[in-house]
Amino acid sequence: MSIQRKAAEIGVAHTTPQARLGELYIDELGNHYRYMQADGAVTANVLYSYVPVTWQIDAPIKLAVEPADGKQVFCCASPVTLADNEYAWVFVGPGVVTLTTAGNVAVDVAIFGVNADGTVDDAITTCVIPGLTAVAAITGATTGSFYAPHALYAYDAP
Repeated sequence: MSIQRKAAEIGVAHTTPQARLGELYIDELGNHYRYMQADGAVTANVLYSYVPVTWQIDAPIKLAVEPADGKQVFCCASPVTLADNEYAWVFVGPGVVTLTTAGNVAVDVAIFGVNADGTVDDAITTCVIPGLTAVAAITGATTGSFYAPHALYAYDAP
Protein backbone atom coordinates (compact mmCIF):
# COMPACT_ATOMS: atom_id res chain seq x y z
CA MET A 1 0.00 0.00 0.00
CA SER A 2 1.34 3.41 -0.96
CA ILE A 3 1.22 6.30 1.47
CA GLN A 4 0.87 9.83 0.14
CA ARG A 5 2.31 12.80 2.02
CA LYS A 6 -0.27 15.35 3.17
CA ALA A 7 2.03 18.43 3.33
CA ALA A 8 5.41 19.41 1.87
CA GLU A 9 7.77 22.38 1.71
CA ILE A 10 7.82 23.06 -2.03
CA GLY A 11 10.69 25.35 -3.07
CA VAL A 12 12.92 24.58 -0.07
CA ALA A 13 16.30 22.79 -0.27
CA HIS A 14 17.38 20.54 2.60
CA THR A 15 20.88 19.38 3.51
CA THR A 16 19.47 16.38 5.39
CA PRO A 17 16.47 14.33 4.25
CA GLN A 18 13.07 15.52 5.49
CA ALA A 19 11.10 12.74 3.79
CA ARG A 20 11.65 9.32 2.20
CA LEU A 21 13.32 9.47 -1.20
CA GLY A 22 10.71 8.95 -3.91
CA GLU A 23 7.82 9.86 -1.63
CA LEU A 24 4.87 11.35 -3.54
CA TYR A 25 3.15 14.64 -2.71
CA ILE A 26 0.13 15.94 -4.64
CA ASP A 27 -0.70 19.57 -3.86
CA GLU A 28 -4.20 21.05 -3.69
CA LEU A 29 -4.06 21.89 -7.41
CA GLY A 30 -3.18 18.31 -8.40
CA ASN A 31 0.51 18.94 -9.17
CA HIS A 32 2.68 15.86 -8.51
CA TYR A 33 6.04 16.11 -6.70
CA ARG A 34 8.58 13.50 -5.59
CA TYR A 35 11.22 13.93 -2.90
CA MET A 36 14.64 13.53 -4.54
CA GLN A 37 18.35 14.11 -3.98
CA ALA A 38 20.60 16.08 -6.34
CA ASP A 39 23.50 14.17 -7.88
CA GLY A 40 25.41 17.34 -8.77
CA ALA A 41 24.24 20.94 -8.87
CA VAL A 42 20.65 21.46 -10.04
CA THR A 43 19.37 24.70 -11.57
CA ALA A 44 15.80 25.66 -10.68
CA ASN A 45 13.06 25.41 -13.34
CA VAL A 46 15.09 23.32 -15.80
CA LEU A 47 14.31 19.79 -17.03
CA TYR A 48 16.55 17.08 -15.55
CA SER A 49 16.60 13.34 -15.91
CA TYR A 50 16.23 11.24 -12.78
CA VAL A 51 16.64 7.63 -11.73
CA PRO A 52 13.35 6.26 -10.37
CA VAL A 53 14.95 3.52 -8.28
CA THR A 54 17.40 5.74 -6.39
CA TRP A 55 15.43 9.02 -6.79
CA GLN A 56 18.60 10.86 -7.78
CA ILE A 57 18.33 13.94 -9.99
CA ASP A 58 20.85 13.17 -12.70
CA ALA A 59 21.64 15.73 -15.44
CA PRO A 60 19.83 18.26 -17.62
CA ILE A 61 17.94 16.58 -20.44
CA LYS A 62 20.10 17.18 -23.52
CA LEU A 63 18.90 17.74 -27.03
CA ALA A 64 19.56 14.64 -29.16
CA VAL A 65 22.06 13.28 -26.63
CA GLU A 66 19.89 11.95 -23.86
CA PRO A 67 18.10 9.68 -24.46
CA ALA A 68 19.74 9.44 -27.96
CA ASP A 69 18.88 5.75 -28.20
CA GLY A 70 15.14 6.36 -28.51
CA LYS A 71 14.43 5.11 -25.01
CA GLN A 72 12.24 7.00 -22.58
CA VAL A 73 13.94 9.12 -19.92
CA PHE A 74 12.02 10.30 -16.87
CA CYS A 75 12.13 14.09 -16.30
CA CYS A 76 11.69 16.39 -13.35
CA ALA A 77 11.99 20.10 -12.58
CA SER A 78 13.10 21.48 -9.24
CA PRO A 79 11.43 24.73 -8.14
CA VAL A 80 14.63 25.59 -6.23
CA THR A 81 18.36 25.51 -7.07
CA LEU A 82 20.14 22.62 -5.33
CA ALA A 83 23.75 21.97 -4.46
CA ASP A 84 25.21 18.48 -4.86
CA ASN A 85 23.55 16.02 -2.45
CA GLU A 86 20.80 18.41 -1.33
CA TYR A 87 17.18 17.25 -1.14
CA ALA A 88 13.92 18.83 -2.33
CA TRP A 89 10.44 18.18 -3.61
CA VAL A 90 10.63 18.27 -7.43
CA PHE A 91 7.85 18.38 -10.00
CA VAL A 92 7.38 15.14 -11.95
CA GLY A 93 3.90 15.70 -13.42
CA PRO A 94 1.09 15.76 -14.11
CA GLY A 95 0.18 19.37 -13.38
CA VAL A 96 1.45 22.89 -13.99
CA VAL A 97 5.17 23.61 -13.70
CA THR A 98 7.39 26.66 -14.11
CA LEU A 99 10.16 26.06 -16.67
CA THR A 100 12.91 28.18 -18.20
CA THR A 101 12.63 28.75 -21.95
CA ALA A 102 15.39 29.24 -24.51
CA GLY A 103 13.32 31.80 -26.41
CA ASN A 104 9.76 32.55 -27.47
CA VAL A 105 7.21 29.82 -26.89
CA ALA A 106 3.71 29.91 -28.38
CA VAL A 107 0.63 28.99 -26.38
CA ASP A 108 -0.68 25.43 -26.82
CA VAL A 109 2.26 24.42 -29.04
CA ALA A 110 3.93 21.10 -28.26
CA ILE A 111 7.35 21.36 -26.65
CA PHE A 112 9.64 19.18 -28.72
CA GLY A 113 12.99 20.55 -27.72
CA VAL A 114 15.27 20.72 -24.75
CA ASN A 115 18.58 22.57 -25.07
CA ALA A 116 21.82 21.23 -23.56
CA ASP A 117 21.18 23.27 -20.41
CA GLY A 118 17.70 21.77 -19.90
CA THR A 119 15.75 24.82 -21.11
CA VAL A 120 12.69 24.10 -23.25
CA ASP A 121 12.02 25.33 -26.78
CA ASP A 122 9.11 24.82 -29.17
CA ALA A 123 11.29 25.38 -32.26
CA ILE A 124 13.53 22.33 -31.83
CA THR A 125 12.18 19.05 -33.20
CA THR A 126 14.73 16.39 -32.25
CA CYS A 127 13.45 15.59 -28.75
CA VAL A 128 9.87 14.94 -27.67
CA ILE A 129 8.32 15.74 -24.29
CA PRO A 130 4.84 14.29 -24.83
CA GLY A 131 1.96 16.58 -23.96
CA LEU A 132 3.98 19.48 -22.51
CA THR A 133 2.54 22.85 -23.63
CA ALA A 134 2.85 26.47 -22.53
CA VAL A 135 -0.16 27.78 -20.62
CA ALA A 136 0.31 31.25 -22.17
CA ALA A 137 2.64 32.68 -24.81
CA ILE A 138 6.16 33.36 -23.51
CA THR A 139 8.40 36.04 -24.96
CA GLY A 140 12.17 35.63 -24.79
CA ALA A 141 14.41 33.46 -22.65
CA THR A 142 12.60 33.54 -19.32
CA THR A 143 10.41 31.36 -17.11
CA GLY A 144 6.80 30.50 -17.84
CA SER A 145 4.01 28.11 -16.86
CA PHE A 146 3.66 24.80 -18.68
CA TYR A 147 1.00 22.12 -18.44
CA ALA A 148 1.99 18.45 -18.31
CA PRO A 149 -1.02 16.11 -18.71
CA HIS A 150 0.93 13.14 -17.31
CA ALA A 151 4.30 12.28 -15.79
CA LEU A 152 7.18 14.07 -17.54
CA TYR A 153 9.39 12.02 -19.83
CA ALA A 154 11.42 12.62 -22.98
CA TYR A 155 12.64 10.63 -25.96
CA ASP A 156 14.38 11.42 -29.23
CA ALA A 157 12.05 12.23 -32.10
CA PRO A 158 11.91 9.53 -34.75
